[in-house]
Amino acid sequence: EDEINDGLEDPETAEETQVLVAEVAVTDPDGELIDPDLENTVYDAIDTRPGETTTRSDIQEDINSIFATGFFSNVRAVPTDTPLGVRVTYVVDPNPVLTQVEVEGSDVLPDEIIDDIFSPQYGEIINLLEFQDGILELNNWYQDNGYVLAQVIAAPEVGEGGIVTLQVAEGVIEDIN
Repeated sequence: EDEINDGLEDPETAEETQVLVAEVAVTDPDGELIDPDLENTVYDAIDTRPGETTTRSDIQEDINSIFATGFFSNVRAVPTDTPLGVRVTYVVDPNPVLTQVEVEGSDVLPDEIIDDIFSPQYGEIINLLEFQDGILELNNWYQDNGYVLAQVIAAPEVGEGGIVTLQVAEGVIEDIN
């Protein structure tokens, strides 16, 4: 039993231990099942399959692939030995449902522009890839309206209740010589 986990846990092993995967599961941190659509997103993202072998590196690639979907704030894998092989449980923290976007540091950006850009995502689980498209659209609005120095300057901050806060710098020119 310990040999299987040692092979998955030890990065110093020159030749990574291959272990047989008996089962693959997806849960939230409390061990509860997640939304079936999100669960399918995880299964579509990973290469680990029951009945095949895996290594520590393969599982790390799966974790990276799950993060790359944009739907999760945290991902980890928990291997457990069973009589038939290793059960790999991917423990995922889904992002919350987007309810509102707030912009700090803005004097010229109308609230209706923020809503026009992000309202199609309201009521959906935050996907940071799609959200990034909204940030680009926001930056483009500034460019198109003559605010060439203005832009979103920090990563989106996801707060309680699905409220995402963006920081912008509008780059006011104070003097021209």
